[in-house]
Amino acid sequence: MIIWLASYPKSGNTWLKLFLSAYLGNHKDPDTFDINKMMIPFSLFPKNSIIKKLDIDYSNFNNLSKSWLQMQTYINLNNSKIFLKTHNAMCTIDGNPFTNANQSLGAIYLVRDPRDIVISYSDHLQKTHSEVAENLLKSDTFEEGIIDGKKYNFTLLGSWSDHYKSWKNYKGINVLVIKYEDLINNTFLTFEKIIKYLNSILDIKISRDRISECIKITSFDNLQNLEKKNGFIEKGYGKLFFRNGKSGNWKMNLNKNLSEKIEKKFFYEMKELGYLR
Repeated sequence: MIIWLASYPKSGNTWLKLFLSAYLGNHKDPDTFDINKMMIPFSLFPKNSIIKKLDIDYSNFNNLSKSWLQMQTYINLNNSKIFLKTHNAMCTIDGNPFTNANQSLGAIYLVRDPRDIVISYSDHLQKTHSEVAENLLKSDTFEEGIIDGKKYNFTLLGSWSDHYKSWKNYKGINVLVIKYEDLINNTFLTFEKIIKYLNSILDIKISRDRISECIKITSFDNLQNLEKKNGFIEKGYGKLFFRNGKSGNWKMNLNKNLSEKIEKKFFYEMKELGYLR
């Protein structure tokens, strides 16, 4: 059965997956941790290799969405438990749900201040803050993939608020919502909350000592050093994937007009999450 690690891009999903790799893979040494190899059953979704293996028509997104459950059935046939990372909204397209309780056991959803996402995502994509912000505001925003040199719409992001509400309000499975800012400011308690959630659906062991060890292994400084030493397959177009690892960078780097536009568009959700007072 599938456990989703879901988020809008640049919201801490990669940090979470690496923490779980260290924790569930029982890794001990920060210096030898491999950020390019997961030590637990893990995959991205959807994955190009499965799209090709099942001969799925990905020429337009509606065709791809018809095969979401087919791909998940195939994944579950080969795995008793697997973590799938996705940036897709929890949506239904032409009657086709992204997932359901027959395929999925649970989900951890990470949410981050959209103003900080603009700063981080623009560096990752090497696009301007304005370009990234405009996509963040639109409900028809897609993330692109490439198969055999051809670009295609890989996941439906929607707007930042569309994305957040789609996962927060989904009732088909138990979704744990985690703020990226809590991972930074209350690191131990937040990761402990995640492990307790996984214990409730997977019956994994809760070890406070292991949580502390894995926080050290996946600290931002260590992940950045490992990326500089060994590279990182998810780097994107910026100099580093693990670029800053802080919250509130938008205050010094984001144009006032853009920040106000984002705050106006997402006022209710940002206030609910404590991003606006």
